[in-house]
Order: sequence, then structure tokens, then C-alpha cells
Amino acid sequence: MSSELIIFKFPAVTGADDMVKLLKSFQAQNFVEVKDAIVAMKYDEQRVEVRQALNSGRGKGAAAGALAGALLGLPSGPAGAAIGLAAGALTGRVAEATREPGAQSQEIESLVHYELQPGESILLVYADPVWSAQIEQIARDVDTAVYRRSQSQFAGVDATEGIEIYKATLVTTYRSWEEELAHARVELALLRDRAAAAAQAERAGIQRQMAEAKARIDQFYQNVLRTLDVRRQQIDTELARLEAAVKGAQAQAKADIERQIAAAQEAQETLRMQIDETLSQWLNDLQADTENLKAQVAKSSSETRAAWEARIAALEAQMEANQKRLAQLHKARGAAWGDLRQSVAEAVKAYRETLRKAEDEFRN
Repeated sequence: MSSELIIFKFPAVTGADDMVKLLKSFQAQNFVEVKDAIVAMKYDEQRVEVRQALNSGRGKGAAAGALAGALLGLPSGPAGAAIGLAAGALTGRVAEATREPGAQSQEIESLVHYELQPGESILLVYADPVWSAQIEQIARDVDTAVYRRSQSQFAGVDATEGIEIYKATLVTTYRSWEEELAHARVELALLRDRAAAAAQAERAGIQRQMAEAKARIDQFYQNVLRTLDVRRQQIDTELARLEAAVKGAQAQAKADIERQIAAAQEAQETLRMQIDETLSQWLNDLQADTENLKAQVAKSSSETRAAWEARIAALEAQMEANQKRLAQLHKARGAAWGDLRQSVAEAVKAYRETLRKAEDEFRN
């Protein structure tokens, strides 16, 4: 199967570790899967540190070898000829050197000495290509971008191994996301109550906290949708593989493959329902925010109410159109569902941007 090495370079020695913290947070919330990662930091001309960044379990050790074998490419000058990583000759030795957390690799350290300036760091992330977009989004949160990337064949465990277990995991993970969102809604409701009861001098600060809470909720929804799309892509790929394999299979093997196909199709349907439900919940939360804005406008001066009357009506019309699109999505299947799902998601995001802009303008 294909795997991808993504290399990020940071102008600060702590940059790679900052991104590792975000990766760990995303992994803890099941928003990304990383097989392995290595951090390398150059403190000064004499001091370099190389270590395993994640204890992800799956892919550890074997992935470290692939990371080391593809690391950065040859530096210019005599060091390149001396190290000779282009042919992958050192992959096995480096895999052993990086198998345990904190272990050092002279080969990687040598490359880092030539590739990095003092005070710089790099993070090497090894993952299935389906996670690349999510990993790069995390990188944007720490204001960095891809330095280098490469793909290779890796004899690892398929992402959808044990399709029934995988399907059960989908349900458990989604339930944990729902619980987190419920907690975030409670936090936002408490802030609304505080704002309503607060003195004028305190209200602005609470409203800023509300805006930050809404931004976190919006980001969480986007993370959920991106992750569900990746999971669906994995299931679609596995289903296509199984459907190709069943054609030439013998009777006993064919029965087993058909059972896996049925499980994959059920997982596919589970993902469809989860995507529909996520879009519904997000739109419901945005509608609650719209109603809250409408209530605030109603309490304002007659001049302000008159100025905002058309704006609120436009928001309500846009919300009604989104709800109709969502109802169509719930009924759609197959390719029609895929096309409609994209347009609904884009419409919900557009509404969120329009609403947040209106909230900011009213607050200020």
C-alpha cells in the first residue's frame, strides 16, 4: 500500500515540537492517523537532537526506517557521498537506531547538520496519503507548510483491516465527538447567560469569549467532516478492492470476501448517516446563534432595529434554503448524495461566515 512522508521545516528549534503537540491533540480526538514521526532539532553547529515524536504503536519502527531512508535527500558536497542514503543502504540501521523513543541516529544527525541552520527544526511525518490534507491543515495552525514530500510502497497493515471492528470504531468515535460538542454547547450557553446578566462594562469581554467558543465549535465541525470524508475514502477504496477480489475467488474465499463487502457497505452507510447528522447539528447550532442575534437586535434601539431588519430577514431566508438542501441530502443516495453533500457543506460554511460577520458587526 502507498504511504507518504511529509517533511515540515521550522525557523525555530521548538517549531517541530509545537506541531507534534497539535498532532497528538488531533490523534487523541481521532481526527488524524499518523504511523510514525521523527523530530530533529539543530541547536548550534555542534549540537543536534533526533528522536521519535509519537508513540502511535501502529507502524512504529518499520515507519522509522522508511522515514530515515527518505530523509531530506542527499546534502551537497562530500557528506552526500559519505552517507549514501540515496540507495537506502542505511535504512535498516537507522530503523534500529530510531526504534526506541529518545534513541539517536548518527546518520540522521549528520544529515541534519548539513540541512538545517542553527535554531531550526524539522518534523518528518509518515502516514497514509488520505491523511495528508488534514496533516497540512494542522501545519497551517502553526504557520508552516510542506518542505518536502515523497510516496513509497509500505508493507503495512491495511487501514480497514477487520472491517467489522472498524465499523464499531466509527460509532464509538462519533459518539465521543457528539459528547465533546454537547460540552461546548453547554459552555456557550453559560456564556450567553453571563452576558445577559452582566453589567455593560463586563459584557464586551464575555462576548469575546462567546465568539472564541463559537470559533472552536465551528472548527470542531470542520474537523469532524474532514475526518469522516477521509474515513469514507478509505472504505470506498477497500470496497473497490474487495469487489475486484471476489470476481476470481474460489467458493470458500468468495464467501468470506462477500461477508467483508457487506460489512464495508454497512460502514459506508454509517459514514453517510454520520456526515448527514454532522451537517444537521452544525446547521442547528448556527440557527440557535441566529435566533440569539435576532433577540439581541430586538432589544436594541428602534434605529438599530430598523437598520438590521433586512439583514436578519436575509439570514433567515438563507437558513431556510439550507434546511431544504439538507432535507434533500437525507433522501439522496449514491452519486447524487456525493454531489449534494459537497454543495450542502459549502452552503453551511458560507452561512456560517455570513452569520459570524453579522455577529461581529453588531457586537462592535
